[in-house]
Amino acid sequence: MKSTVVSFDWIASDGSLKLLEINTDVSMGGYSRPEYNFDFDALAQYCSDQSLTEVKLHHSANAYYATDWKSNTFKAVSDEVFSKLSSSLATHDISASIYLDSNAYLSGLDEIDSGTTLDLRVCANVNSKLDYYAVNKENLLNFVSGIGSGSLMPEVGSDEIASNNAAGIPDFVWKVPTADMSTGLAFHESGDNNTTISASNEAVSFVEKYYPPDNNKWGYFVGDINYKVVLTDDGTVIPISSHRNVGDECISFRRTTLTDYSNKDLKLKNKLIYAGVCGENTEITLVDGSTKTPLEIHLSSVTESLANDEVKAVKIDSLDLDDVNYNTPTTRIDSYTSQTGSFNFTTGSNKFIFYSDYSEECVTIDGTVFDSSALIPIKSGETWEITKASDVVVGDVYVSSSMGEGTVGSVDTTSNQELVHLQSAGSGSDSTSYNRSLFCDDKLVLFENRMYAISEPDKASYTGAYSGSDAHKQEMDLLSYNIASGTTYNWSNYSASVAQYTENILTQMSASYSSSLWEY
Repeated sequence: MKSTVVSFDWIASDGSLKLLEINTDVSMGGYSRPEYNFDFDALAQYCSDQSLTEVKLHHSANAYYATDWKSNTFKAVSDEVFSKLSSSLATHDISASIYLDSNAYLSGLDEIDSGTTLDLRVCANVNSKLDYYAVNKENLLNFVSGIGSGSLMPEVGSDEIASNNAAGIPDFVWKVPTADMSTGLAFHESGDNNTTISASNEAVSFVEKYYPPDNNKWGYFVGDINYKVVLTDDGTVIPISSHRNVGDECISFRRTTLTDYSNKDLKLKNKLIYAGVCGENTEITLVDGSTKTPLEIHLSSVTESLANDEVKAVKIDSLDLDDVNYNTPTTRIDSYTSQTGSFNFTTGSNKFIFYSDYSEECVTIDGTVFDSSALIPIKSGETWEITKASDVVVGDVYVSSSMGEGTVGSVDTTSNQELVHLQSAGSGSDSTSYNRSLFCDDKLVLFENRMYAISEPDKASYTGAYSGSDAHKQEMDLLSYNIASGTTYNWSNYSASVAQYTENILTQMSASYSSSLWEY
């Protein structure tokens, strides 16, 4: 049986849902943590009910292996995601495999349908009628409007659109309907925040109203609900998203002209999110011995225009944190946890900005919530080692903020937590040595090599450098509204509607043509 993965990008704004686009070239790999975004149990149950014995993931050989901006290779389907799929299927005695089609996208994909195999396409295919709605946003708009669900789509047009979003927040977004991956986008904030758009400001005529997401507490304009499903040839829609997915990227905006505050044209600034580190209420130790929560430090950064608080940090002299050859979370964490010995700890300082992130797998140590992969130096006998939070046990010895030793008193498992992710914003000591450690509730914690998050270039169609205090202040100004009045949306308020709307749209798409999902 043939099937394909489809991702719906919804945005929750002012309590309502808007569908931004759909995608068939769905990433299951890369250097973030895609395994957090998938739950294959429902798919496994469907395969069992259909007496299927294998799930074969189809991908184009030319696109399966990609490179990041440092020319490191990564897979389109990560080993962690494939392991998660295999584990779910194994409970029903169903196997999993990956088939790399030798054809390019334009040549279509081979079909290997034994009758007991679910052929699951996880890449784009121009031969598919479904992809017709994914490759051009106007096609999707026309279809959804045609089935009477136009209220789910953003307002589009030109002069008829009016917006009065708060200062610092875009009012309109211009799109190249066929562009993707954060390209082909331009944003505009109207001069008085209460005007209609002028199409003359941009060559691209496809214009949408900008909807500020409900999930914006930490100053990022996030809120995309990336709801992923499998659509089968018989029209069945099977969710494969995990409990909640707010995406791997957070988005903010910056002025097109860095030194011109009157310029209202904005451009995207993307940041990759790997994993959270600690809970939002964690007390972070500063160099003067006082503590602040991540939110308090973030607020200080906004108020003072630049990262202001000097956070106490530690360098482990024998540990190299700057190796960028390990470009997946697993390989990076493995490189950390292989380090053992008589560590020499040298204190220093750094400045951080904190951003919200969601973690499916967490652990609570002495009441502090950590991501399961947060790294904690632990002493065993006279030897130190770096241990994932999930491997810490009662009685382990850790480094305290006084540079003494403390003993773990309790460890509990937890899940589905709002955590914070850190971005180094400069250092009072040595940014190379001290930019990835801090004390969380008096425990020394390292976070995995995030060189990609710290220095990744803009992914939009703009290439200008972003540096200098004025530039940073402008970004902070754009974030201040969210800090003051932003919220974190509750996924449970939207989950049922997202599932219902997604299934309805795909069901009607399937009914609109009789050919295979892989064919026109």
